[in-house]
Amino acid sequence: MTAFATLELDYPTPTTVECRVETGEDTYAFEGAFSAPSADLLDAVYTLPSVLGGDSASLLRFADWRLRLQVRPHDAESVQLTVTDGSDPEVSVPVATDHLCEVFVTAGRTYLKRLRDADITTDCYRLALTVGLHDLERRVEYYDAGRMDDYEPSVERANVETFVFDCRRNDHLVAFVAGTDALTEFVADLRRRDDEYATDAYRQLLQHRDAVCTHVLRHLRDAPDDRARQYLRNVCWSNDPELRSRALDALETVDREEALDAALTLAKDRDPDAIVAAARLFADVGAEAVDDAQRDRIESALDRAADRIDDTAAADEVRTIAKQFRVRSG
Repeated sequence: MTAFATLELDYPTPTTVECRVETGEDTYAFEGAFSAPSADLLDAVYTLPSVLGGDSASLLRFADWRLRLQVRPHDAESVQLTVTDGSDPEVSVPVATDHLCEVFVTAGRTYLKRLRDADITTDCYRLALTVGLHDLERRVEYYDAGRMDDYEPSVERANVETFVFDCRRNDHLVAFVAGTDALTEFVADLRRRDDEYATDAYRQLLQHRDAVCTHVLRHLRDAPDDRARQYLRNVCWSNDPELRSRALDALETVDREEALDAALTLAKDRDPDAIVAAARLFADVGAEAVDDAQRDRIESALDRAADRIDDTAAADEVRTIAKQFRVRSG
């Protein structure tokens, strides 16, 4: 039976970290200093779930960043923990995977206390670390019970609200919250909130072109809310083809005329993806849903747009859709 080493991790101050690796015969100690708050700790907490899933990772840096604490899979229950400068390792030993994660959970909670005691204003960092530690702790419980396939990430409603209104640009929270049912529930709940609250929430949710924006666009496509109209239209001008297409689809469920107007504007763009997105929106709406004057504008816009597309398949698709809007005399 493999003898696993033990790991100790402490943050005696908001700007220092101490690490000890004990093998039973030898003890290895490492120290590091950094600017508060610790970016390494936060990154590690959000990386460790992938380590539970069998991935390798670089977690912390010591000795003026010369040394790195790295882990890679060892067996079904452990990882090989190495502290190295990239050439010769200072130590390389097997550590139980759940023990590794539990050490980071304990150290992370200690670090939160250090930040509070030092009155360091890092509200969004604290929220991200709190959410990440809670998630990691729950994952370890499922891991130890052999139920990782059943795990569903979650976040408290109050934390989602703080994220939306105060910490919308925190990358760790964006990626995490977008993958939870809590975000779906928060957006669905906006339908019963007053106009000021809901409008501000939609502005925050849709103003950054990321995974949260994508999640909300999918929701609004199926459950439209007129108070999101302005922000949906703004996303239509995104450089991201997927977001642009989703925003057009969602806007069409809120206000068809406004969506058609936005699509006509996109049809004048030089970006082939924008033109194709506009054409597909017109196809979804259908020629029978617009009057002859609109049909004529749409056909003309798409015919001209198709001439600006070098990709033959895309140009043919746009021309085919244009023909559907041709106004026939008599």
